Amino acid sequence: MFVRVLGSAAGGGFPQWNCNCANCRGVREGKSGLSARTQSSIAVSKDGIDWVLFNASPDILTQLKQNPCLQPARGLRDTGIQGIILVDAQIDHTTGLLMLREGSRPLPIWCTDQVTDPHNLGAVLRSAEAFGASGALVTVDRCAQPNPTVARISAGASELLPIAREVNLARALNAATEAGFQVVGPYAT
Repeated sequence: MFVRVLGSAAGGGFPQWNCNCANCRGVREGKSGLSARTQSSIAVSKDGIDWVLFNASPDILTQLKQNPCLQPARGLRDTGIQGIILVDAQIDHTTGLLMLREGSRPLPIWCTDQVTDPHNLGAVLRSAEAFGASGALVTVDRCAQPNPTVARISAGASELLPIAREVNLARALNAATEAGFQVVGPYAT
């Protein structure tokens, strides 16, 4: 397995654009031992060719430039990225989806279960719709449900995307697998 750390800084990167603490100032002044970092994201591959991106930060274009294996240039429009897993709906983890929308094919996006904050669900739906998702799945329990807040935060995406509601996520994922869909997600033991 190959793991590439694309970025390891908090939201806004390092140095923060508006911060003048000793560390941020030190990066700007080129002090030894300090280096600029992009926002948190990793890419994982089983073969070094096909990659799954964890989070899509606003720094994704810089991160791709710094990691040529993710942009192998095998064709006019090409990418090694085969899918994206969003570990949450923070704007610093989803904004990069907008930069990846012009590929030769839509990339699958996977999200975690139990997005309980309607603001986060709205952000996920907004990003998913902009990226070309064909729909969304939310569980009936332990997940925010479509409502006026979700509609407002999603900037209308909740009205455009079909949203399936499921009582039993495991049963829904098994049915999707049996129907030929690829199902990917985190697994805890």
